[in-house]
Amino acid sequence: DQESAFAAIERVLDRRAFAPFLLQGMTGSGKTEVYLRAARAALDRHRTVILLVPEIALVPALAREVEQRFGADLAILHSGLGTGERHQEWERVRRGEARIVLGPRSALFAPLADVGLIVVDEEQDSSYKQEVDPRYNARDLALVRGQRAHAAVLLVSATPSMESRYNVSKGKLEHVQLTVRAGQGSLPEGILVDLRAEGLSRRPGEVHFSDRLKAEITRNLEVGEQIILLRNRRGYAPTLLCRACGEDHRCADCGLPRTYHLKQRRLVCHYCGSHLAAPSRCPACQEEALEPIGAGTERVEETFRELFPGAAVDVLDRDTSRRPGGPAALLERFGRGEIQVLIGTQMVSKGHHFPGVSLTAVLAADAYLGFPDFRAVERTYNLLTQLAGRAGRGDRPGRVVIQTWHPDHYAIQAALRQDDAGFVEEEMRFRRVFHYPPYTRMVQILVRDKNRDKAAAGIRELAGQIQAHPLSRGVRITGPAAAPLERLRGEWRFQLLLRSATGRDLHRLLQRVLPSSPPYDLVVDVDPQQLL
Repeated sequence: DQESAFAAIERVLDRRAFAPFLLQGMTGSGKTEVYLRAARAALDRHRTVILLVPEIALVPALAREVEQRFGADLAILHSGLGTGERHQEWERVRRGEARIVLGPRSALFAPLADVGLIVVDEEQDSSYKQEVDPRYNARDLALVRGQRAHAAVLLVSATPSMESRYNVSKGKLEHVQLTVRAGQGSLPEGILVDLRAEGLSRRPGEVHFSDRLKAEITRNLEVGEQIILLRNRRGYAPTLLCRACGEDHRCADCGLPRTYHLKQRRLVCHYCGSHLAAPSRCPACQEEALEPIGAGTERVEETFRELFPGAAVDVLDRDTSRRPGGPAALLERFGRGEIQVLIGTQMVSKGHHFPGVSLTAVLAADAYLGFPDFRAVERTYNLLTQLAGRAGRGDRPGRVVIQTWHPDHYAIQAALRQDDAGFVEEEMRFRRVFHYPPYTRMVQILVRDKNRDKAAAGIRELAGQIQAHPLSRGVRITGPAAAPLERLRGEWRFQLLLRSATGRDLHRLLQRVLPSSPPYDLVVDVDPQQLL
């Protein structure tokens, strides 16, 4: 598999022509090896290389591997570097002293001459979309830069986006597949836990350790094998609720409950960053009736330590970045075996290779399914599949435990059975029937203002102008309506969703309708990655 995939890429490098690929392979199949060999081939042809990863936390591990092969040819560019260090790396690239650039989406703009290969690893990841102006998706922009540079572009994933799969079917991407795991690794055994049959409470946000999961964890701890547990919510609890009066410590600017962080003794808004010291009694009624509701990674860690005292356990989430060394130091310790159990958010599921891990578990597989976003099911499937792929990469067989209240859902069943084709067929059917991307192009129009009435009036006026314009024929209009998160950072938010068979139709319509200087904050998001 690896040889034939590399050969296909090498042929286009010889032609010095634009060639877009989708490199798809199950987790652990050697996708990184293929694109690093392609990088060597590009350098041997005196061309340069860009390697993109979705998050800064994934840079150190890949950087070590690239450095071992290419030495001083590597430059790293990302916002986590100091100003001086970033400038130094940028200048090395500009002067031609570094011929490979590695980093998240901003690394795509590196001043490399004669780019021959661009790799977008984990291409399905929504982190490639920049959610502030200028808005762009680095995956799509990589194809544009590759086309202009006459370069090969590799979109790489174990769980490609629906858009990339669709582009393969339309002949816009060449599909290269890796169908077996590299080395001795095998795909993990899937273990489904139906939480409905466990006799457990179903309070919002609560997380359980089922009997089966506890048995699997005990088995691993006894033989000294490593474990990864996923809980895709950081902090201790999503809400600190007063049982006497109902006070839930909502953020004044966002209208949403602040998350309780026990270790820092703070209540933090995860949307605007505002925080308060956690009170010992309710500030509204003065009763000592405060109770954390739900569970984040901190609470899962606390519960785990109570169930399995003595196990070496740590947490990987965005809060980890504040520690000395950040996520990289923690992942190195886990890689050396100093930590036996790693609990984390979706950061634990992406791109890591730990041969000592033989058990992974999703504590609440339903977390995304209820989101008011048409991509929620796709993200659930991707997350479960990626996490399962962390297990069984060494010489030990792997297992993945999926705990869920919806065991019959097609995304959960497909992830459990490793039935990628079955998932794609069902998800594409849903997208086609309801006219969602990739069968249409979508634009989100968002009106924001500190005055709610002004924002609501603005979106209504825009909706009326769009509906009345002759170019709106054939355009599906959803809304106007309040955004799912109606208030963020002190602004009220109202949205319209426009869908059409082609992006050209939407572009022409919006060019003629949108105001040039609106009296409110207007966001036009083409191909939005989240609709909250």
